[in-house]
Amino acid sequence: MRARAAGRPSAVFPMPPAGGSRGLQGLATPYPSRYRPLLAANLEPAAMNAAIAAFTRFCRRRATTRLDALPAEWPALDTCLAAMRAGGPVPRQFDPFGNWYEPVADRPSDHSPRASPGQLRETNRRHPPRPDPPPPVSLHPPPPHPTPRGGDGLAGEPWSAPARGLFLAQTWRLHPDVNAVTSAAFYKGELKSAPSAARQSLNAAGPITGTGVRWVPIPHASNHNSSEEEAGAVVYIYQNLLAGRWTNDEGKVCLITPEDLLVIAPYNAQVELLVERLGSVASNAPVAPRAPWVATVDKIQGQQGAVAIYSMATSSQDEMPRSIEFLYSLNRLNVATSRGRCLAIVVASPNLLKVRVHTPLQMRLANALCRFGEVAAEQATRA
Repeated sequence: MRARAAGRPSAVFPMPPAGGSRGLQGLATPYPSRYRPLLAANLEPAAMNAAIAAFTRFCRRRATTRLDALPAEWPALDTCLAAMRAGGPVPRQFDPFGNWYEPVADRPSDHSPRASPGQLRETNRRHPPRPDPPPPVSLHPPPPHPTPRGGDGLAGEPWSAPARGLFLAQTWRLHPDVNAVTSAAFYKGELKSAPSAARQSLNAAGPITGTGVRWVPIPHASNHNSSEEEAGAVVYIYQNLLAGRWTNDEGKVCLITPEDLLVIAPYNAQVELLVERLGSVASNAPVAPRAPWVATVDKIQGQQGAVAIYSMATSSQDEMPRSIEFLYSLNRLNVATSRGRCLAIVVASPNLLKVRVHTPLQMRLANALCRFGEVAAEQATRA
């Protein structure tokens, strides 16, 4: 939203939609946690009040507006809050929280995971502490293209290299069939499933059931960041899964509810479309109806459910709204497909497997998605 004064722009409020709701939110994330509107230099107080008043009127058509996290030392904060109150909305302030830290000196390497709740255990494992870099010992720069060591392929050094910090080589979340992709594609085959994870299973109506990974090719064209075709396929899969049961890592058999199904997309536009299509399905679920659990990859990190469904939305490389490094990111694919304890399902255009690459990194990114499809095909024949 842009405000003007005396015919010139006076303030800009970058505000994307807040998930699938009618609200707005700032550009802050858990990583860049500061946000403030962009005000013109030397803006007079009257012009500032007018700009914020215009912004307030614009926001009144929305359910909520989140401006987190405005820095407390921002000179215009008090003026901003006063102008908002004058416009009618009720601003509420809260303090953002920081990162949680636990010292681990003089403790066994697995103390923290064993003593933490399940979801926090996974977060600790996925984000091992990184040691400070060693002091420089030479003034000569490293070679621009270091040669990969034997057996490491395009990845350079192995995942468990000491310089990368502590790697805990066991997952309590992923069934071995899901971990078959996660370990090979992202952890050099060194990540193993705990025995309790193998107790998990899933039995549902329709063609997708059992455990492991599934590739669901949905042909479509001219789609950049949202796909009606993929949304329809996700709704069909979602409905069939809601009629099923899954067994958790303690051997308890549970009916599948909307809370057990995570639906993920790389783009906000696809998230909004999926929220709209899945809303009535999830709210009319036979057990524990609620709003569907849909989010982008960035916002789903640290969560888990019985099943993860990842809708990639883009029709082909030519329609990608961003770079190969974004859509094919190893971190994104890892997070999206490792949220599901029993099943990880990728719904995507088959043309995404026909990508043109120009660098070794892009080759590795494309290989990970292709490998997911290969393992899914092998597992589907056994299901």
